[in-house]
Amino acid sequence: MIGLRRSAVIVAAGVSLLGVGCQTAERGGVSSSERGNAVGVRTQELDLLYFDGCPNSDAFRANVELMVRESGGAYTLRVIDLEELAGDDIRRGYGSPTLLFQGADVFGMAVPGAPALACRNYSGGVPSAGKIKRAVDGMGE
Repeated sequence: MIGLRRSAVIVAAGVSLLGVGCQTAERGGVSSSERGNAVGVRTQELDLLYFDGCPNSDAFRANVELMVRESGGAYTLRVIDLEELAGDDIRRGYGSPTLLFQGADVFGMAVPGAPALACRNYSGGVPSAGKIKRAVDGMGE
């Protein structure tokens, strides 16, 4: 297997690109990166980890996508299906859904000890776009 996985990239300028089944280059771990988008705005990358069938995944993803759109170009979003990662990829151990910024969970979940798939529940319900933005902004301080 050469690392095929389903990914989506949302550019905060309101443009959506979806690459289903595209080959994407694996990087050594998850790290922060700054990239320029199509209009030259510097962006920071967020990784949304999920897999189908978890009760909070759709609502969480919608709130993350809203936050990215409202960020004024500050973020790009990479959507990663946990089931399509290699079996030993430690990111599989984060519950679905999870948002990573600079390689860390925005709501403080520790790096998993083992790559085991599970659904994630958030105390107080699915975080709103505003709560997600505050959590991401707080990580950059």
